[in-house]
Parts: sequence; C-alpha cells; structure tokens
Amino acid sequence: MSWYNAFKEYFFRRSLSRETAQQERLGEIRNYTNSRYIGIWFDGSNRENFTVIDALARKLASKGKKVEILGYVGKVKKEEKIKFDYIEPHRISWAGVPDANTQEIWAKIPYDLLLCLHTKPCKPLEYLASLSGAKCRVGRYATDTIDCYDLMVSLLPENDLPQMIKQVDQLLTEINKNQQQNVAAI
Repeated sequence: MSWYNAFKEYFFRRSLSRETAQQERLGEIRNYTNSRYIGIWFDGSNRENFTVIDALARKLASKGKKVEILGYVGKVKKEEKIKFDYIEPHRISWAGVPDANTQEIWAKIPYDLLLCLHTKPCKPLEYLASLSGAKCRVGRYATDTIDCYDLMVSLLPENDLPQMIKQVDQLLTEINKNQQQNVAAI
C-alpha cells in the first residue's frame, strides 16, 4: 500500500472510530420473514447492477416488504435517469467518508434489514453501514469490515452481484428458520 493510500485509510478509520464510539446499537439477527422494512445499498458503478438490484427489490416488494434502494454511482450523465436514490463521488471526501448530510439522511433510517450488496470494497457504503441504525446489517466478509455487519457472506474474487445475492438469499431464508416455526406453533 502506498503512503498516500495508507494516509487515506488512517483518516477513514479515525473518522469511523469517532462516529461509531457514540453508538449504542445492539444488532439482532433477522431474516426475510421477520423483516418488513428492507434497505438495499449497492455499488452502482457498474450499470448492469441496476437491473439486478431492481429485480431483487421487486421480488421483495411482491412479498409485502417495503424496500428502499441506495446506490453508490460514478458520474451521472445529465440525460441519464436513475429511478432510485444514489450517492455520487462529489458527496464523498478524499478519504472515502460520506458528507455529513448523506450520513444524516441514510444512517438514521430504521431498517429491519440492511443489505449492503457490493462485491468489492466500497468505502462510502461501508462507512454508512457502520453508522446505520438498522436492526440487522448484512454484507460481504472482509477482515476490515467485520464491525460493519451483523451477518456476512464470504465471496470469491470472481463472484459477481447475482452470486452474492444468491448467497444472501440463502442465508436470510435459512437463518432463524426454526425460531420462526416455533413462534408460529405457540
């Protein structure tokens, strides 16, 4: 890692530590069944991911879930129409920290379940996820993101977004399944 990247990483971690030190959040393990309000945050740098995320949102909405989407996108062309909320790079500091307004809006939303769907590091989304008040946060496993999520999926370097969604779906369908059956039997 170059000295510049190490410098950026230091300020990113320092800012994140300062913000999360004030948190009094206890995560809870949730699945699709016991979640009504679901946030989907994803890396929209690759425009093909828009279609994949839209299909997931429609699938969850068809099951009676309230779904909200946030994408981290690169430069948006004036004529380009994006049908979900998004963060552009100009709202992110040089160290990868989202601006205060973005943090205020997105970290306070009380999702039952937050799905952070990016297959490669995405500092702005990881930062926001760490601050999120969601009851359960789900994301990709990496040694530097352990504090961001309550549940994590491990990906191979060649895994793409549909493969990640498949793993997340399997995890959130199976986890606490017996607990739900026991509650229904009472």
